[in-house]
Amino acid sequence: MPASYVDSTIANNNTATSIEITKPATVLDGDVFFAFLGNNDDNAWTTLTGWTALGELQDAGGNDRTLNIQRKVITDAAGEPATYTFSRAGLNTDNFGVIVAVRGIDNTTPEDATSVLSSGANDNTPDSPSITTVTDGAFILLACGLAGTGAALTFVAPTGADLREGNDLETSFRMGVSTFIQASAGATGAQNWPNTGGSSPVSWEWVTGTVAARPVVAGGAAAAAIRSKGLRTLSLTGAGI
Repeated sequence: MPASYVDSTIANNNTATSIEITKPATVLDGDVFFAFLGNNDDNAWTTLTGWTALGELQDAGGNDRTLNIQRKVITDAAGEPATYTFSRAGLNTDNFGVIVAVRGIDNTTPEDATSVLSSGANDNTPDSPSITTVTDGAFILLACGLAGTGAALTFVAPTGADLREGNDLETSFRMGVSTFIQASAGATGAQNWPNTGGSSPVSWEWVTGTVAARPVVAGGAAAAAIRSKGLRTLSLTGAGI
């Protein structure tokens, strides 16, 4: 089946070293969660039990900021907790967390490529970095974190992507997450966030990330299993069959 977006949730707080995020709705066994954790500090997030670390970038320049990415394959949807609490080291600062639930992802090899992160300064419309997929129909997730104390800002998804979450509630750190399907394998190219509002770009430091989730390839695993057992399939066509 093609990969598809299921649901997402977002949470934010300030003066804390942890964040509690509600579980996305209508989750089924085999769904995959991707968590994006950000804050205006340069200390590491702890990988939650049962989750897999996909990458973290800490930047101590200017307004400190960190983006951490984790993933969980859901094997018992009914047994999942109602919320997830992620924690980190460092100071009590503004935190954001987003969990995106995706369906139709290969549970054995959920990532189609190594996740990519980037950071920089003096820009409130940064790019999520390019990633190169190897499977047609890869599900791409883009994250944008902005550290600064500028005026209100509205997150706008990169061209061709859907904005899943975007929140400007905290004073010193804000986060948005978007997704799209990469129809053909290859490089996505840098994905620009054309956010609106905010103050002068010089007031913002940023951190962004890109994840490529591998879709289930129709017949791939099943066909391999049949061949390994020395079986063959028979296709019947024609009238009266």
